[in-house]
Amino acid sequence: MSPPAQTAGLGYVSRARSGTTRVLRGLGWIVATVLIAVGGAGLVVTIDHPATGIGRPELTAQGDAAFAAAMPAVRDALARLGSAADELSEAGREAASALRAGDTSAARAHIADGEGTLALVTVAADDLAAARDELMRRVGDARLGARAQERLASVQASLDAAAQLPDAWGGVAGSTEPAATEGLIGIERVRGTLSEATAALD
Repeated sequence: MSPPAQTAGLGYVSRARSGTTRVLRGLGWIVATVLIAVGGAGLVVTIDHPATGIGRPELTAQGDAAFAAAMPAVRDALARLGSAADELSEAGREAASALRAGDTSAARAHIADGEGTLALVTVAADDLAAARDELMRRVGDARLGARAQERLASVQASLDAAAQLPDAWGGVAGSTEPAATEGLIGIERVRGTLSEATAALD
């Protein structure tokens, strides 16, 4: 091959290599841009993650810790309320049994016992409400995890149930067996709710 032809061939090869290099560099920049964009999108997704606390314990750690610290007082108050409800149920059953037997004197005695127990129920319910309020004061504006929220709902359900006990006992104290039976059914419903709440707080 003549020198001019060789020179022309070398120039072509050089231009081809230069073009290939430019293409590779261009592809490199495209890949880098895509990676940066994807990384940025991932960061945005992370930042915009809803702060619900579900599946993100770091968002509820403070509230859950305050909740746990206040739980012993809540458990104690709920236990006292449960015990008082049990005693009320026992007095009601004895009163209903006496009414069925026609022993009005014994029925009145058991009803009197129940009246005193109902006063204990009221005190225990007030104590539970106070413990609940103190718990919420400690938690403040902090978020609570799902488990803590479930427990708090159980406490509220207990308070709502306890508020039904005076009316239920009124049926028992009505001095008629049908009314006493209906009242006992109401008391047993409340006891069931309190039992479920106790299990939920364990």
